[in-house]
Formats: sequence, C-alpha cells, structure tokens
Amino acid sequence: YRDQGRLADAEAASLKSYNLAKKSFGAENGYTTSIMANRGTILGLQGRYRDAEEILKSAISLDEKLKGPNECLTAAA
Repeated sequence: YRDQGRLADAEAASLKSYNLAKKSFGAENGYTTSIMANRGTILGLQGRYRDAEEILKSAISLDEKLKGPNECLTAAA
C-alpha cells in the first residue's frame, strides 16, 4: 500500500486486522500487539503522529508485559 500511495487503505486493513486479532486472540496477545505496532507505523506515515505515538506506546507496554523488557520490540523502543 505504501508504494502505491494507498495509506488510507492500509489503515483500514490494519484496523480490520487488529479488531479480528483482538476478538480471536485477545488484546494481550503477541500477534495482536504486532498488528498494533504496524497500525501505529501506518498512522505515522500518514503524519498522524499523536495517534501513532499513542498506539505505539500501548503496543510497547503490552509487549513488555508479555515478553519482558529485553525482548526485541521492547528493547528497540
């Protein structure tokens, strides 16, 4: 989507994926957290930095809770 300039479509797809993952696996699941991080990245690419920051902070917090502070996503933050 990014290369095609279709970030709005990417955002819609990521929200749909997030909601499905949350329903299927729960909010505190590594897969769901990964989708959250991807959604935050998409929002950042759209220039929606406050929204992106909020989602990314939540994803990092959940990832740290699930995996500990030295795991890959958490340590990269």
